[in-house]
Amino acid sequence: MSHHNHMLPPSATRGLSGLHGEGGNLHHASAEIPAGEYVTELRTVFVVPSIPKDKSKDDVFLYLWPGAAAGGIESVLQPVLAFHATYPKWYLHTYAIYWGKDKKGHDIPHAQGADYDVEVGDTVIGVIKLKGITEDGYTYRVFFTAQDGREYPPESACEHTWPHPPTYVSQYIESWGEPSGDQYPAEEYLKMCDIKLTTNKGPVNPIAWSPGGPKVKIVNNEVWLPYRT
Repeated sequence: MSHHNHMLPPSATRGLSGLHGEGGNLHHASAEIPAGEYVTELRTVFVVPSIPKDKSKDDVFLYLWPGAAAGGIESVLQPVLAFHATYPKWYLHTYAIYWGKDKKGHDIPHAQGADYDVEVGDTVIGVIKLKGITEDGYTYRVFFTAQDGREYPPESACEHTWPHPPTYVSQYIESWGEPSGDQYPAEEYLKMCDIKLTTNKGPVNPIAWSPGGPKVKIVNNEVWLPYRT
């Protein structure tokens, strides 16, 4: 079922740039794309974690996401698994931000999909995929599929056209409201698995992940992000 939450959007500038703004956990891993290449597809498999036991802080938001961004530009394409302490379920929320001008000199508006509820234990696959290249730029679709390959409803996806394609990728826990302890899921790690990155030159394997934090683990090309510092 779809719903509409009053929520903060995931932050491209706070997330992918590694800036620590107002808030808590920004554990992540990132990887540059080889020179002359750009992202054509990023797929990441992860499992919807447990509901945090402590929902007493209504300003707590948790965002779990893989992302792709254009180097040197405040930008991000994000298939996000989100949680708000005032809402009883995790939900999907795709988002696309490009702080810059299009090829005609106009500001590029943000894009986002409709929120869509998922259940604890569901396996979801976040996908960022190049849909086409035109004179306007590179159009990417951001969406989720289930483990069986079925896509979630199209209204939960979004599309964005960039004048420059993304040249690096990341995996993130992003939190707002300074959660701690039981305000996170009970699990120790968010495990981003079966990550597949393709560029205009073909599959990238292995991906050269750089951990963003001392407790981040890279395990056989999986990215394990700790919920607690």
